[in-house]
Amino acid sequence: MTMRGYILPDPDHSHRLSVWFDGGTIEPADMDLNQWKAVLGGESNRAASPSASSGEGRKSSGKEGKSKKSSRTKRPLTGRAKIFAARLLMGASPPEENGGMEDDGTVSYRLRRPMGGHGKTYVDVRYLDGTMRIMRGNMGSVYVFVRVPEE
Repeated sequence: MTMRGYILPDPDHSHRLSVWFDGGTIEPADMDLNQWKAVLGGESNRAASPSASSGEGRKSSGKEGKSKKSSRTKRPLTGRAKIFAARLLMGASPPEENGGMEDDGTVSYRLRRPMGGHGKTYVDVRYLDGTMRIMRGNMGSVYVFVRVPEE
């Protein structure tokens, strides 16, 4: 999982940076790609355009109407409720609205109302010089960054 976000100086603490998360990607690690796609929504959603899955612009012979399954699976009620809550609370959008699943299994997401912010998610800068930065996160994690010299 890769999270995307940004940081802003905290207005109340000079050594603190507030962290805001606004999206990211979920990628398969050491897993069979077909198994990954089955867990996260089957076939590539990128290949299934909304018009193709709804039947618009497709000629029908009459026989395939009930026997053909839509390429986009309908979510169960609990899944639709979770997406509704995520959309309402965080401004999240389901993967289909972000381009669906890539061929390599990557799924992108974004949050229109970023999570985190002043006093909630932050890092305190503990040490800073020209080559190193050490920070401690609000949950106790320690981050050490070292500048790699250009060759």
